[in-house]
Amino acid sequence: MMKMNILKNGFQALIIMSLMVACSLGDVLEPSDGVSMALMETVDTVVALPGDTISFKFIASTNGAALRRIEIVEKSHDFNELKDSIRFALVDETLELTVDEEGYLSRPVSSVMMIYPVIVPNDKTIVGEVLSMAFKAYNDKGKSGSIKSSFKIVNYVRNTSWLWLYKLAGKTQGSMFFNPAKYKVYSNSSFGTHKDEIDVAAYTASDGKHYFLNPAHKETQALYVADGMDYDASTMRATKFIPLDNVNFDLVGDTELEQMDFSKAMDKVEVTTGSVIGFENQDGRRGILNVKISSSIYPTIQCKFQAVAKNKNDFNSQIS
Repeated sequence: MMKMNILKNGFQALIIMSLMVACSLGDVLEPSDGVSMALMETVDTVVALPGDTISFKFIASTNGAALRRIEIVEKSHDFNELKDSIRFALVDETLELTVDEEGYLSRPVSSVMMIYPVIVPNDKTIVGEVLSMAFKAYNDKGKSGSIKSSFKIVNYVRNTSWLWLYKLAGKTQGSMFFNPAKYKVYSNSSFGTHKDEIDVAAYTASDGKHYFLNPAHKETQALYVADGMDYDASTMRATKFIPLDNVNFDLVGDTELEQMDFSKAMDKVEVTTGSVIGFENQDGRRGILNVKISSSIYPTIQCKFQAVAKNKNDFNSQIS
């Protein structure tokens, strides 16, 4: 028998009920004859990358009986199932709860939350597919209920925390260099050791206008050197930009990233509050930036960035 760790931090009944209410009614499948099941995800589409570790999470409960078995009845792909890392909540954590290879619980419970982790196949060809597992729970009266949990596999990482990306006008201070792969920004004093990671540079003109720049372009070098920086564009990575008018950052996914048209791309783009900017780096990886100008009058950004390049481009002629 394999033993599963009980989730230590516990959940209050009120919180769990709130989460259950947040799930759509369509998430509750076949709540038949005394066994009800509900997903714990509160968004319509949960996304993951190839190779990610994800967890299928659901609640099973029964009235006037006890749950005795939970089994997998369907799976869309050949997952690496991390059975030794399955966790349980909504149970008395002073009493051990385990499950055997056939899904039988070691003791009866009336309700339980199961968190079932798996590793997504590290296969780029599955991008765009929906991965799923269906679970069925039985009580000791022979009644059952089932539910299916799904993830959509995507080729982008979404970062929604806001990062400062700016350079003080006429000065060498500011978080002026952006690494979208690691979602980090660097200053004039720290960017030198990260040149092979930087895809976006920032600049604020004397009139207060803000721009994102191609780090490898000669104009970027001229602007930075004029402000007193020691900067050599020939040692930097190249990026090109396009403004995306009437684009909702939250709704952009793989299809929109791949369909962006860079035939009229630019090396310098002005940004204001509400700007959505598409970019493509010299490796062919694409992303979008959501821009907000804060009360401190400098830009902050959110970013979606491809995990794997779908388009390969030649940037050899970017610097002249």
